[in-house]
Amino acid sequence: MNNPWSIDVSNITNGLRAGVPLASAGVAEPARGTWETLALLMAYGGLACAVMLIWRMIGPGRAMGDQTTSVWRVGLKPWSVEDVALATVGVLAVTLGTSVIVGVLAGWQWLETTGPLVALVAQLMLYAAIGVGFAVAMRRRAITLTAASGIQVDGAGRVLVMGVVFWFAFLPLVGLTMAGVEAIYRLVEVEPHRQDVVEILMGESSVSVRVAIVLFALVGAPVAEEFFFRGFVYPALKQRWGAGWGVLLSSVAFAAMHQHVPTFAPLCVLGVGLALAYEWTGSLLAPVAMHVTFNTGTVALIFLGVEPP
Repeated sequence: MNNPWSIDVSNITNGLRAGVPLASAGVAEPARGTWETLALLMAYGGLACAVMLIWRMIGPGRAMGDQTTSVWRVGLKPWSVEDVALATVGVLAVTLGTSVIVGVLAGWQWLETTGPLVALVAQLMLYAAIGVGFAVAMRRRAITLTAASGIQVDGAGRVLVMGVVFWFAFLPLVGLTMAGVEAIYRLVEVEPHRQDVVEILMGESSVSVRVAIVLFALVGAPVAEEFFFRGFVYPALKQRWGAGWGVLLSSVAFAAMHQHVPTFAPLCVLGVGLALAYEWTGSLLAPVAMHVTFNTGTVALIFLGVEPP
């Protein structure tokens, strides 16, 4: 009897080299009913977990962002909304600059084979600018990384686990939102387009480029985006307008940054979960872990032959 979970490593290797998903590389897939059962179990478990977490944070007798409770731990930071606005202008300038560079290089013949890598480098330049800007801002204000982000060695394991717990809790909410968006697209008879990075990963045949994109998705993007949106933007918005508006506005900004209309609403929901994970633990390690886990799932789906948005 064939094992429905069996995997031929040689097929995986050949598939990656050829730039095809695992399902197309001769890798056996479990029965459809098995996947559906697992999906349902995860969905029900995640929703129950989400209800529990949200109830603990904003249930009866608890004010949104109330620092006297044990689940709202992001305190005051030495920067303001004005600093965020200035940083946003800088990020937009870097984005425009890298877009111009890629646009100029687009006319060169060699870009036909290295185009995806150039686009990836441009994105990495943006994230590097975010990292340098964050470091400079902390140095000018004489604030340590621990004070700015809550990251510390003690208790890091617990914080990382909570990040995965929040991913598990918000995954069904993100999925339901995505299903609603897809239903709207079907209603208006419009075919949603995939994100650029997904298009590149699914269509790229170079192993080195695919590995670089995976590392970018699993390491570079989560770290840079969490430091900027949750570590820098969210505290300033919270201090000016309160935790509720801070969570909402930082999530909208996070979703808008991806410049992809079909996933705007789902990414807003994900952004809410990331902000709440930061508040629950007081450490940016939690939203980073949640973000890494989410992106890992997306990459795994691509390699399994399931097309994400």
